[in-house]
Amino acid sequence: MESDSSGILGNKYLLGFLITLIVVTGSTVGFAQYVEDVKKSIILDDNGDVIEFVTMENTVEDILKKYNIDLGPHDKVEPSKETKLKKHDKITIRRAIAATVMADNDIKTVYLTEGTVDDVLKKAGVIVGDDDIVSHSLDTPLSPGLFVTVNRIDKEIITEKSPIPFKEVVKDNDKLESGKKAVVQEGEQGELEKKIMIVYRDGEEISRELVEENILKEPKDRIIENGTKKKVVAKPKPSNRASTSKAVATKSTPSKTNNATTLASRGGSSRGTAVNFRATAYTHTGNRTCTGIWPYVGIIAVDPRVIPLNTKVYIEFPKGWEHLNGYYKAADTGGAIKGNIVDVFLETEHQCRQFGRRQVKIYFNR
Repeated sequence: MESDSSGILGNKYLLGFLITLIVVTGSTVGFAQYVEDVKKSIILDDNGDVIEFVTMENTVEDILKKYNIDLGPHDKVEPSKETKLKKHDKITIRRAIAATVMADNDIKTVYLTEGTVDDVLKKAGVIVGDDDIVSHSLDTPLSPGLFVTVNRIDKEIITEKSPIPFKEVVKDNDKLESGKKAVVQEGEQGELEKKIMIVYRDGEEISRELVEENILKEPKDRIIENGTKKKVVAKPKPSNRASTSKAVATKSTPSKTNNATTLASRGGSSRGTAVNFRATAYTHTGNRTCTGIWPYVGIIAVDPRVIPLNTKVYIEFPKGWEHLNGYYKAADTGGAIKGNIVDVFLETEHQCRQFGRRQVKIYFNR
């Protein structure tokens, strides 16, 4: 009887062990299956740094927290933080890059994860005009430290009017006595209109360009007749020679006042007292003289304290310039004409440059 009871008890222990083993084995298999179901193979691309790992986390945010991945205020992550992960998902993080734009006297900093200079300008709210200058090409890729400048270019066209100097035309007149001149037509200035384009960069002028030119009024030539008729000199009467010679001898006595010398007359006439002067030359300026006339060959600018205006004098020029010898009228003044200096009017600037400064003798009528 005892042997039978021991056998039954042993069978009970064996049965319990088998049941426990079955339960444990089932749990282990179930847990393994659970783990297999929840684990995920994830690829993480953090701004070009790519890693692959296995995780049991449920969302993108869980991954970021577990691996201490911080996102900046302008960084982007895809898919979003709330997205539930699935097997073989990929998480992409794009780090924002700061770009600076200077335009319209203002500096702005914007943040983008990708794009070009064009995208940077749009993000900064800067509109580029057709003539504006940008420091970079619009298709330049975004890069760390990018600094873009925009120069504003503005254009305007202005109109300017200026006088056109008239020409002086000299014609010979064989009916007019040699040495005499007559103005037969006064000159008149013309008027020229110019249209000029001014270019500004950020409000400052950088260039001017003539775009159009029109003559509003043609100038009118000043016409002067130059006498070429030879003088007929009457022969002196024999009875008057002696008295004339005596008179000449009396008049030819040198004067010691003001470096002056009295010249003997020819044929009984005299040019008067000669004084040494320094002469310069000037030409058309587009303005009238101080006496209100247009300048012409035959006038001089003087110091009125030395030679009163409207005085007629004879000027004797040095060697090489004898062709200018003749009578001149004091009809103008000048800021640099002081003392024994005269400014002789000549037709062209080239003649004035050739003349330079010369010593002349001026004869004053008695």
